[in-house]
Amino acid sequence: MTTAVAAPPTPTIADLVLVRMALPSNTPKVVREAIGKLCESGLSETRFNEIRDELAAAGLLNKGKRNTYTVSDAGREEVLRILGISEMPAKMNWSQVLAKYLLPKATNLSPEAASKLKSADSLAAFLLKEHYGLDPAVCGTVDKVMEAIVCRKLGYPEESTLTGLLEAVLNKIVKAKNPLSRAELKKQLPLYKTGLTGSPLKVDEIRQQLVREWLGRRKSPEPQQSEAFDLPVFASTVLALARSSPPADRFHENKVFISAVWKASQREPNFPRLSLSEFKQQLLEANAKGLLHLSRADMVQVMDPTLVAESETQFLTATFHFVLLEGGVA
Repeated sequence: MTTAVAAPPTPTIADLVLVRMALPSNTPKVVREAIGKLCESGLSETRFNEIRDELAAAGLLNKGKRNTYTVSDAGREEVLRILGISEMPAKMNWSQVLAKYLLPKATNLSPEAASKLKSADSLAAFLLKEHYGLDPAVCGTVDKVMEAIVCRKLGYPEESTLTGLLEAVLNKIVKAKNPLSRAELKKQLPLYKTGLTGSPLKVDEIRQQLVREWLGRRKSPEPQQSEAFDLPVFASTVLALARSSPPADRFHENKVFISAVWKASQREPNFPRLSLSEFKQQLLEANAKGLLHLSRADMVQVMDPTLVAESETQFLTATFHFVLLEGGVA
């Protein structure tokens, strides 16, 4: 039985070269490639030779003819110390060293816990949990970790499963005082703001509700008094959007295509939701009152034809394509 002893917390690259050289199949090429896979930039042949010379100078390697090296008795004692064991197990290979001795240190897991990471899926799941800072309690499969990542990205870091996410979102929608399970939500959600009452739901009641809503939509809507449109605020917001527009939406520095400004306005949460034609109408009003200035496109042959066509805005005999920035010449 191999007895564990105190080992250094983090082995150096030279330590790992020594360990690999103490194992079977230890040609220079095999050793250098194995250790190179653990280094960010690989392990060059020059650096590898320097490490072997350093180990030999420390008495851990014996240097033979034709630049060959073997592990010395002192080197074998050092290998045991690096691995934290009292004797080398029979038929030890590099894969076993990685799994049994290096992985626990790299993952900060106990040897027993690290030994459970046997499959590519469980190892990949652990790697993802580390990269995304997930709760270690998240189940160790890539499928489950993906669910936890989605929960975090959608703003529910306390959830780690799609079922938990579904319940959290729906409980928020129905404003449940106490968290409801998925089964309870299945009963409650159809009653929330739908006009349905009672449980269990009855087929005829749902049919009646659907017809009732259909008939309600067919009624002429009552005229609603709309809020006064704030044209100065509209104009200042349009100019701000135009000033922040990218070069692709401009012609020269001071002219911004009308359609590009409209598209930008649709991404503004507090901007009125206007169709392109409604947007153009308000632009004409603002232009007439001097709140902003519009300009026409004269050199259309060197412009994006789609932007030109979408931006075209007619007013009597005038045609406009651009919102003109301050200091520009129409």
